[in-house]
Amino acid sequence: MKERCCKFSEKKKEAILESASELFLSKGYGDVSMDEIAKCACVSKRTVYNHFPSKELLFAEMVRLTWTSIEQPSLDIENSDDVREVLKAYTLNFLDIMRSEKFSNLLRLMMGESERFPELKKMYSEHGIRTVLSTVNEFFMSVNDAGILCIQDPMLTAQQYVGMVKESLFWPVLLGLFKQPTAERDELVVNSAIDIIFTTYSN
Repeated sequence: MKERCCKFSEKKKEAILESASELFLSKGYGDVSMDEIAKCACVSKRTVYNHFPSKELLFAEMVRLTWTSIEQPSLDIENSDDVREVLKAYTLNFLDIMRSEKFSNLLRLMMGESERFPELKKMYSEHGIRTVLSTVNEFFMSVNDAGILCIQDPMLTAQQYVGMVKESLFWPVLLGLFKQPTAERDELVVNSAIDIIFTTYSN
């Protein structure tokens, strides 16, 4: 009996999160109420608050689940003879993820609401860009340890590399300034960014 109640409660929680995600992404963070989420999820307002004591916590959990549901590409130089190709493959995969509808909609929401709700910037930092920078940082640390490059500050190098790629291939598209680049353009920009890093920090 207890197990059945737990499963029922978990289904309600999932319904709340799904409804919250749909409403937040379509209407924005500030214009969605807990009453509306409860109605959309077909549960009572009390049930919503039993699972999530505040809208901020509900939104944070929705963001966390969205980020974690996006499969992160691996970046490992072990068993690879060409670390440049490893970095290139990771970057192209990473671009596909960032341009996905789920990621783009969530990022637009967070950008649009960040002035009214500064905590959204922290969420993006913790669950989004920090994860990417950490992965690329570890890659450059490994390349450094292997004696392939000579990098004094791997995190700075990671920021430089990710910045070059995003400024050319991601932000202009997200903001509607340019159309989606072709695969050939993606490869050209990524190869150029890799060339700059490997030339600058050559051992």
